[in-house]
Amino acid sequence: MINLITRPHPLGFTTVDLEASQFEYPRTAELKQYLVQFLETNAPYLALNMANVNFLDSFGLAVIISVMKLCKEAGGQCMIYGLSEAVERLINLTHMDRVLEIWTTEGQVAYRMKEVLQDAQKKSGVKADSTLN
Repeated sequence: MINLITRPHPLGFTTVDLEASQFEYPRTAELKQYLVQFLETNAPYLALNMANVNFLDSFGLAVIISVMKLCKEAGGQCMIYGLSEAVERLINLTHMDRVLEIWTTEGQVAYRMKEVLQDAQKKSGVKADSTLN
């Protein structure tokens, strides 16, 4: 069973806290299934908190990229933050740091996500929510 916590942020994105220290197959398949279902009924703006993840295999990396693509296809954004040294090394080694939007803290993600959401609102012609100003 996958261990994660979803937390809605007041700005309009959801933080997903990954609670497993090792994120490898078959846990990664469960994560993908959960997030695909989550994105079907929720806004496609996600922040994946990986602070507790010390090991990530290629399946885990593939899931993160898949989720990022799903968010983008739905007009949203997926960001990750809180990487351990080992996970950051894997992401850099595979050059996925060029593809993924990676931040250190949740505060940085919130600041960047605020910009993303404001841009999305401008493009859609919807008046910006006062919480984004």
